Amino acid sequence: MSIYQRVIAACTGLVLLAIVSMTYLSYQKGSDVVSDSVRERLNAIATHQQGKIAEVILAWQDRVALIASRTQLRISLQRYGITAQQSDQDKMAAILADAQQSVRAVRGIQVSTLDGKVVASAGEPIQTIARMIEFSLQETNPSLINLASDQTGHLFATLSQAMVIDDVVVGKVQVTLSADELLRTTADTTGLGQTGETLLTARNRQGEAYLLTPLRHRPEFYLQPLRELSSPFAASLDAKSNATLEVASDYRDTVTMVALRPLPTLDWQLAVKMDHAEILAPVSDFRTTVAMAAISLLIAALLLGVLIARAIAGPVTRLAEESRRILGGEYDLRTTENPRAGREILDLSRAINELTDMLIHTNASLERRVAARTQELEQLNETLERRILEQVEARQLIDPHRGQADQS
Repeated sequence: MSIYQRVIAACTGLVLLAIVSMTYLSYQKGSDVVSDSVRERLNAIATHQQGKIAEVILAWQDRVALIASRTQLRISLQRYGITAQQSDQDKMAAILADAQQSVRAVRGIQVSTLDGKVVASAGEPIQTIARMIEFSLQETNPSLINLASDQTGHLFATLSQAMVIDDVVVGKVQVTLSADELLRTTADTTGLGQTGETLLTARNRQGEAYLLTPLRHRPEFYLQPLRELSSPFAASLDAKSNATLEVASDYRDTVTMVALRPLPTLDWQLAVKMDHAEILAPVSDFRTTVAMAAISLLIAALLLGVLIARAIAGPVTRLAEESRRILGGEYDLRTTENPRAGREILDLSRAINELTDMLIHTNASLERRVAARTQELEQLNETLERRILEQVEARQLIDPHRGQADQS
């Protein structure tokens, strides 16, 4: 792998490692922060809804207590129980009619004697009861008897209270109230986004858990047993505790977070929930933003790597090419000493030039020594040849015939 490729790979790798680490840490931290924030919000909403529903129930009880506290109504009921006079019955009917008109959200009122006989009433009874849940007798007075709905989907609550004179129970009053306030309270999704909702559950006389108010995503399901929903979700709603739960799936097979609150006076359970996907939506958006930023940074890293690689590998490649040309015989060539190329590249260029000069000097010195030695050898050879000729001539002078023989 060339320096050029290594530099690009190093830049890209470092940026990629930094992006992956930052994204992972940011996503984990962001998920925790968002989950904690939503958990706190769900708990706050659950506590708020708990208070509002408690106020609705208290308002129901106050209205029933107000009706039951009418002195003339109690006296007339007591007297009727003794004399059974029609005038007392008519008076009770008039008092109930006035109460039905003056007390808000009252649908119907019935007054009965100790043996359960209805002696006076006012208002209109529910024509056709579509669904109903009957509650066990409570220690509270007034006590909630049932919740019922008619065919149009309107919800009604029926409460009963004993009527007492001088600590003696003379009968009871039973009041049917419109439960629209309860529906509006549980239908309020303020702060719960597109998926959040408030659920209200209770047990009937047989101890079976029921959902009291309509579901946001299945408005037709209310006043029905929880067992008809998914079992794990129904079990989590039936838990009587202050808790925040991570539910694997709700009745829509969707992962949710649920905040639970009990209503001890009625043995009801309140649940406020929200989908995990919506909870983590800001983190998912952040992850998408980080992914786009990561792609941009990777492109920038590649471009930066190319520029750095060119800045480093370019001068080195040029020096290598010039060195090969010098080795090829272009001894007059010198590398370019560019101060802007960097100190290391400049030092390398100078070193190559100095090495080239030294090699040329050494080569020239060697050639001079070889030429001198060659000249010495030629002189020695001439001297030797001259001496040989002199010896031959000398022998000829001494013995001409032998000299001729030597020459031959």
